[in-house]
Amino acid sequence: MSLPRNQEITPQQQLSGLWENVLRLKAEERQDAEDKYQTALLLATVDKMCAVLTDFMKDTQTELWKMNENQLKLLDVQEQYRQSVRKDAAKVLNDNLNNIIKQQNEMFDKLLEHNKTAVSEMETAVEKSAEKLN
Repeated sequence: MSLPRNQEITPQQQLSGLWENVLRLKAEERQDAEDKYQTALLLATVDKMCAVLTDFMKDTQTELWKMNENQLKLLDVQEQYRQSVRKDAAKVLNDNLNNIIKQQNEMFDKLLEHNKTAVSEMETAVEKSAEKLN
């Protein structure tokens, strides 16, 4: 705002202008201070959030490692159980096969004994028949 040249500025007007400038500078300084405070507060909040997220991620990673370790142990136990069942099943099957073979051999032995007896009886009958014929 400019004043005409021929009009003189009074000391009171100068003082009033200076006062307005002081108030304007104070308001600007207050606004700058508030902006700096808000910026610092925002940065502190972001820093705290990053720290919390970092801790959360570390805790999550630790828990995932524990879960993975437990899963590996469970798989190991399952593998041991599978091998144990396999060995037991093989033993049972082998025992059953041996029992079947043993029973077969006993049956063959009885059949052979029965056949020997029958052949012996037939030989005796043939010999008697031959003697009668003679």
